[in-house]
Amino acid sequence: MDGFFDKQVRFLYPDHRYADTTITIRLVDLAPLMKPRFCVLFHPTPWTSRVFLIGGSVDFVQKKPSLDDLVILASEGFRQPITPELIGDVERHLADTDFCVCIFDGGTLVGCMLCKLPIPGVLYIAGTLILPQYQGAGIKSEVTRMVMRDHPELLWFAGRTQSPIVWSSVQGIASELLPHPRPHVATDKMHERRRELARALGMTSTIQQGFYGGALYGEKPINRDGRVQAWWDSICNFERGDAVLYIARL
Repeated sequence: MDGFFDKQVRFLYPDHRYADTTITIRLVDLAPLMKPRFCVLFHPTPWTSRVFLIGGSVDFVQKKPSLDDLVILASEGFRQPITPELIGDVERHLADTDFCVCIFDGGTLVGCMLCKLPIPGVLYIAGTLILPQYQGAGIKSEVTRMVMRDHPELLWFAGRTQSPIVWSSVQGIASELLPHPRPHVATDKMHERRRELARALGMTSTIQQGFYGGALYGEKPINRDGRVQAWWDSICNFERGDAVLYIARL
């Protein structure tokens, strides 16, 4: 079971004011636990969102984090040591973003999505860094939905990755996605926008060999679906540092 439904509710504040709003209730099927989990998204103001999970909640806020905080996220998220090369890479990515969405748990930064708008209609996710203990909870998907909801002019979202796990997480929320084992599932317009985006990002192709100059992760991400992993290995050489540009529509 997996789905969304909206419900009108009234929030009562301590000073007895109240506000009517809509909450989105998501029922997610957690396969490993074989039982559902409820997740409520509350959007009190534009560009903020609170996601209530079992045992706590996290807040999404549009703001740029400090370089030091982002370096720590990158080190832990990619399982890489903090080196001058890592700091320089994070600094370049941070400087080259149009906006960021930070993820906080009780005031502590636990994740960040770096976003660009390189061509009209496309949200390019330049990077998503989430602490390992918060990964797998669907946080990146919810941030993506929030940004797309607040920017109706954006029709597609995109990113660049070496990970088939990232690809699967995108597939989970996408109605249309490239690359795909069955490329005919995408429209000609999507193929065209993907090529246009690759040119805007300075890539020589939508799957560029050796783009990263080597493995991006300390450990190779392995998809639990062997068929997906075999297909991914056929298009992306992890050790060589290939980069796969994906584009999707909600």
